[in-house]
Amino acid sequence: MSGSTPAFAAARFWTGAGPNNLWSTPQNWQGNVAPVSGDGVTFPDGALQNNNVNDLPSGTLLNTIAFHATYVVSGNRVLIDNNIRVAGANGTTVAFQCDITNGGNGSTVLFIDVLAGNLLVTTGVISGATPISKIDGGTWNISGAAANTYTGQTRAHAGTIVLSKPVGVAAVPAGLNIGDNSGGAAADVVRLASDKQIEGPVIIRSSGLLEL
Repeated sequence: MSGSTPAFAAARFWTGAGPNNLWSTPQNWQGNVAPVSGDGVTFPDGALQNNNVNDLPSGTLLNTIAFHATYVVSGNRVLIDNNIRVAGANGTTVAFQCDITNGGNGSTVLFIDVLAGNLLVTTGVISGATPISKIDGGTWNISGAAANTYTGQTRAHAGTIVLSKPVGVAAVPAGLNIGDNSGGAAADVVRLASDKQIEGPVIIRSSGLLEL
């Protein structure tokens, strides 16, 4: 469950070698130990069952979630302390369908770290109180039918953010800052796939571009 990070939080690596595709199944993890609150989880290249289900208790705190190959993840809400990272080879696509709460364990920002040439698609509701910062050169597609509700600013500091929720549904609920004044013109891009998805003020810096 959500809460303080345990003193001995561990790194857990998915193998997918268990009898089902559930996160709670110990045999699906290296060492036959399923994640607990505060652990970081990694989904490597070469593992089995790349379409899997987070059946840990809703709101379980995870320090990081990292993907090194294409995966589809559904299931319960996760509380994330540090980052979601897509670091596989060029063309890696991750569909993360769980609801997300940011700001776990007192963190001050949630990083969405997608390497160049890769894609992260989030379709669940994102809630919480901290800012979200998109870093690295890949693409984060914010999708799904329901509005996001987090109260921190969204920061586009590298690569591309695509806003793909329905018209009038907030993908960015509390202001948008595009660019960090490095990387040159249009280094940091936000693209609207449908209208009226941004609530709050929009700041565009010298490296930023908003595509309407």
